[in-house]
Amino acid sequence: MGRYFRETRTPQEKVRDTANLIIAIVLTVIASALVVLLIFLFYENMKGGG
Repeated sequence: MGRYFRETRTPQEKVRDTANLIIAIVLTVIASALVVLLIFLFYENMKGGG
């Protein structure tokens, strides 16, 4: 796994990579939560007959 990246990387690049990873994870979690919320609301509407 470590061979995939360049061996000589500055600390700034490592910090940026970590930040990008965290942002990607957060966005994925938010997207998943939104999808679940939409499905729940849709289901509640169908069940309520409204």
